Amino acid sequence: MSLDHEFYLISKTTDIKNFWMYRERNNSVFDSIVIQDDLIQYIIDSLEWIPSKNPSLRGTPSGHGINYHGVTLFDNHSSDTLISIFSSWKSLIKNAPDKFEFTGEFVYRIP
Repeated sequence: MSLDHEFYLISKTTDIKNFWMYRERNNSVFDSIVIQDDLIQYIIDSLEWIPSKNPSLRGTPSGHGINYHGVTLFDNHSSDTLISIFSSWKSLIKNAPDKFEFTGEFVYRIP
C-alpha cells in the first residue's frame, strides 16, 4: 500500500492546531487533493522551489518545499510558483502514453 499525501485549500483564518481533528467536516476547507507518494517522490526536487511555511516549528518559519511528514502552509507568496510547477508537470504528463509508470530513483549494485 502506498503512502498518500493530503493537501487542503483552507481559509487563512483556519485554526491549524485543531484542523486535523475536524478536517472531514471543516467549513474552512475549500478543496482538497490526495497525491500518492510515488508521484511526490518523482517531483520532489521541483517542490523544493515553492516558498512555504512549516507550522510544526516554533514561529512557523518560512522556507521552501513540503514538510514531508507533516503540515505545509502555502500562501499568496507561494501561489505563482505552485501553479507554475504543477501546470508544467501536467503539461509534461499529457505527452505520456495512456499507460505509463514512474520509475523513481535507482540504486545500481556494482558486481
